[in-house]
Amino acid sequence: MNHKYFCFPLLLFSSVTFGFGLYGSSPKFGSRVPLLSVSALSQDENTCVDVRVFDNVFHPTVCEVIRALSVEGTFRRDSEETCIFIRPPSNETALTPIEHAMDSALNSLGDMSRLVEYWYRDEFMNIDTHVDIDEIELEKEGNLRAPKFSHVLYLQVKDELKGNCPTCVFPSQQVGWNSKKIDVDLVAVPAVQGRLLRFPGSAMHAVPCPANRWLLTDDEEALLREEEECYDDDEDDLDDENDYEDDDEDNEQDDDYIERAVLLFNTWSDDGPPPRDVLKDYESELHTETQRIAEWHADYGVDAELLRCEPKS
Repeated sequence: MNHKYFCFPLLLFSSVTFGFGLYGSSPKFGSRVPLLSVSALSQDENTCVDVRVFDNVFHPTVCEVIRALSVEGTFRRDSEETCIFIRPPSNETALTPIEHAMDSALNSLGDMSRLVEYWYRDEFMNIDTHVDIDEIELEKEGNLRAPKFSHVLYLQVKDELKGNCPTCVFPSQQVGWNSKKIDVDLVAVPAVQGRLLRFPGSAMHAVPCPANRWLLTDDEEALLREEEECYDDDEDDLDDENDYEDDDEDNEQDDDYIERAVLLFNTWSDDGPPPRDVLKDYESELHTETQRIAEWHADYGVDAELLRCEPKS
């Protein structure tokens, strides 16, 4: 999988400032009043960096539809790679229902970025501290370019994992880790269905699995890494023995194993090119674009209006 990560080891720190999203509140998403807004100074201490959390952005039923469409798209493309789309009015091809949903959320946030990159994940797995970048640009041109903003939309969370599978953002650490900084700001956002996390794309972030991973001893961490490597090897062997089948029965069976389903999307600046080697999400070649649009309108309304976010006034 190539999600354009630039990873760094998480260094030990002596002091951390924590921020947590709270449950049960109903933020004014449409007027962009977040449930949680945390500001921190960047590494150069000249820039204020905001991490914002919004709840109830999408209705639970809509979250489930977006999740199902994301799974279907992954099977159809036979790939978990990222996709891109151009937002209206600059788009030359129709948006998919999922893309319309993301576009509606960005509109409510007042984000007019033209280019969006996105991907889906439904496994609770350890994601080391990193920043998303255009890896091809780094390799070929030596430029380290990150998105303008990164977003995590939580679609489904297994009951036993609720409160135990946060996304952690280090707003003061920008496109790298400042080892000289003793006090590090950390915003830990619990995964809650319908919640949207938004932070600058240059901010370092991670998903520790288990949630207390950074409190383990060096020996415990080494043992856990070894177990994860063995598990990955076993999974690869299983994939070699069993080809993926994308019929409905298999998709329903896979639903039982969903742990932490998220739709992740980045907005990129218009000042640079799109991230390299990232393609658009092409629907079935058996249908023309006109037929696809007609089907989407029938299922989800014009411009997927049934999958739009729920702004509060």
